[in-house]
Amino acid sequence: MTIIFWQNCTSIHQYPLLSQLSKLGVKVIQVVEELVPQERASMGWIVPDAEYKVFLFSEVNVQHVIDQHPDAFHVFSGFNAFRRVSEVFRELYSLSPKRCFVFQERPDLRGFKGQLRWLAYRWYCLRFKNVGAILAAGSISFFRSMTSRIPIIPFPYYVYPPNSCAIQTPRNSGLVRFVFVGALIPRKNISGMCEAFARTKGPWDLTIIGDGIEARHVDALKGARPDCNVTRVGFLNNADIGLILNESDCLVLPSLMDGYGVVVNEAALCGLRILCSIAAGSAEHLKELTLENWFVDPRQIEDLSKYIDQVLDLGQMDATERLRRMNAATELLPEEGARLLLRTLGLR
Repeated sequence: MTIIFWQNCTSIHQYPLLSQLSKLGVKVIQVVEELVPQERASMGWIVPDAEYKVFLFSEVNVQHVIDQHPDAFHVFSGFNAFRRVSEVFRELYSLSPKRCFVFQERPDLRGFKGQLRWLAYRWYCLRFKNVGAILAAGSISFFRSMTSRIPIIPFPYYVYPPNSCAIQTPRNSGLVRFVFVGALIPRKNISGMCEAFARTKGPWDLTIIGDGIEARHVDALKGARPDCNVTRVGFLNNADIGLILNESDCLVLPSLMDGYGVVVNEAALCGLRILCSIAAGSAEHLKELTLENWFVDPRQIEDLSKYIDQVLDLGQMDATERLRRMNAATELLPEEGARLLLRTLGLR
């Protein structure tokens, strides 16, 4: 059996699933418009060497790949999101729509452009109504409101926890340690997060992994709360992020919009408590886990501050709680994703 993934780029978030499929005997082929984008590389992305074949659109005869695998299933990144990927999708959909599957994050529906985007997706669901299924990563409710004809399969990013995640005893400092991972940009609601932390009772420890134009809000928080520890470390690779997750009690993701937010999955697999924006696609999947987490409207700063205080009241995590949380998150592992995809394609 062959599955061809047509994507804009290689990704540290897709690699675990594709590798697991390959280990199960599936012939996996990935065709991408580029390898690791410079923006992602600067954020610490390092995609391991793949056990499966990876081709660039610019260096491969696409028609030859298609002709060599007439019985392949095809998974595409997004509806009309990337030019070369969309060209292949339209061609293959016209020939065998039920062999075409679309992996889609939650779209950004904010503002006027968001309204136009809503109309566009409505059209895509009508135009491509015979597609095999939509693999919905944080876009489950959105697409179920769009169409009743196309199967909507809840399909989060399936990842392994960073290698350094393991059960750890509480730290001697006694402070509850929060962590944020991501670019310091307006969409990530850095100003709102820092304002919320400034209002809390404290003391606490906050590590910011990332950089960007909103870093000034982190610096201002450090000055406003000298009784707390605020550390900004810049972008790190996944292994180093794992070291910090392993020593943390709670991940905070307060985004005004996040198509997914894969760090939520990684933190869940490391056993962390999670305070997650309802505007992040990953919240849809996190709610399905049998865990107590906190979900907040990112525009409500008072609620965000209140939930931070609730986490503080719980104190540091102990090994029992962390293990319970790690076990509850195992459905986010690549083994589960591979099984679900094969069932969806009718291969298992």
